Amino acid sequence: MSENSDHSIPHLIAEYLKGALIASDLASEALMGKFSSVTPAVEAMGLSSWEKAPGELVTEADLESDKSIKSVLTSIKAPGDIYSEEGFMANGGGEYSWLIDPLCGTNCYASGLATFGICISLLGPNGTLVLGVITMPSIKERLATVVTKSVTRNGRPWLPTGPKSELKNTLIGVSVGGSWGNIGNSLVWAGETGGIISFGSAPYSLFHLASGHLGAQLFFNAGVEHIAAGAAVCQQLGLEVTDASGSDIDWRVNQIYDCVLISWPQYHDELTDLLSKDSFQ
Repeated sequence: MSENSDHSIPHLIAEYLKGALIASDLASEALMGKFSSVTPAVEAMGLSSWEKAPGELVTEADLESDKSIKSVLTSIKAPGDIYSEEGFMANGGGEYSWLIDPLCGTNCYASGLATFGICISLLGPNGTLVLGVITMPSIKERLATVVTKSVTRNGRPWLPTGPKSELKNTLIGVSVGGSWGNIGNSLVWAGETGGIISFGSAPYSLFHLASGHLGAQLFFNAGVEHIAAGAAVCQQLGLEVTDASGSDIDWRVNQIYDCVLISWPQYHDELTDLLSKDSFQ
């Protein structure tokens, strides 16, 4: 997947974007080189796997993808400390920080399901989302954006059309970090929608949201590295990115958010109203 840099972007930002795209290519190769849909998938792929914390699976594929991304980001002329789900790496610090999830949807990947992806985003001064790249290797799709610029889909400018249906007939994506039991009874609002679906991966979910297949995507108990890249893309496309009450998100490294709502504008107010009445609040 090759994409042309936008020469109107300041040179430094163009270098960051170039690095993110190359890194996503290498990580995609690493993941697809091992992926198998045979059951049991982990054994078929010959991968070691373990829990880095209770309920948090990690495999050799996560680490290989992470290594590929870091090797690129540390070699380009655009420094920024790297905050990856698989470990921190100092890389010049300063006003810019990389947020990386080298394999978002590890459980899906390890189960032989193709609904996984890669998240690479750059956080700039004052918590600004400077760029976001989400890659879905199994379906050969990548969305990328730089702040103030258009979104590209596999290298070409892209401006999709959102859903036209009423909320009661529209699918809503839901993703929960950790145990689903942690959100208690906070899915009562789903009865007012066309149903909920969970792909098990933030980039895969947000690709379908951006494509207009979903009306909104809700993340509960989500780490910033999972959602920032896709949020940057969706926001650039004109979608709303807020918390459950409709307030802006304060993007920070190492942050875990109780709830992030990313929605096509026509559903946003109705969803925040429903969430305000739910036990989640």
